[in-house]
Amino acid sequence: AGQFVPVLCGTAFKDKGIQPLLDAVGLFLPSPPERPPVAATDLKNGTPVTRNHDEKEPLTSLVFKISRDAQGVRLTHLKLTGGSLKVRSILHYNSETGEPKEEKVQSVRVYSGDKFTQVEALEAGSICAVVGLTATWPGQGLGAAPEARKPHCSRRSCTGCTAGTPSGTAGSFCGRQFPSRQSD
Repeated sequence: AGQFVPVLCGTAFKDKGIQPLLDAVGLFLPSPPERPPVAATDLKNGTPVTRNHDEKEPLTSLVFKISRDAQGVRLTHLKLTGGSLKVRSILHYNSETGEPKEEKVQSVRVYSGDKFTQVEALEAGSICAVVGLTATWPGQGLGAAPEARKPHCSRRSCTGCTAGTPSGTAGSFCGRQFPSRQSD
């Protein structure tokens, strides 16, 4: 371990180098069936559960990016680590503010660069973009996935007070959680 360190360059903001990164993830990281089971919490009743990375299990996924397409449609990019995702599935999750949400997946897209293919269903191990989720955030677990922490500030100039917050919203930086976003 530690003998090979892949280095990739790119920018998500300009959508450059993203496809080579996704290809490297598929090539170098273990596929979901090769990983150990995930400990999670059932969002409906709060009980701890263990999920295997199998399409027969309930959906387990991780949000890794939020973007918009050319028409301004909000896209939630997911890595499916267990179960399967189908168009018109209803997902239960908590918004960034902790509010319970129940939303329907309107479409599932598989991207290759700027082009995409709409599919009806995907299985564990797939990477996709979903239309229809309005309150997801990067790092969030969906389905039976463990709830990840919200992203933290990486600004070097931050003093840890609310003076550095964008758009005058309440919250703080310096390792503490981002404030709730007014828009993406």
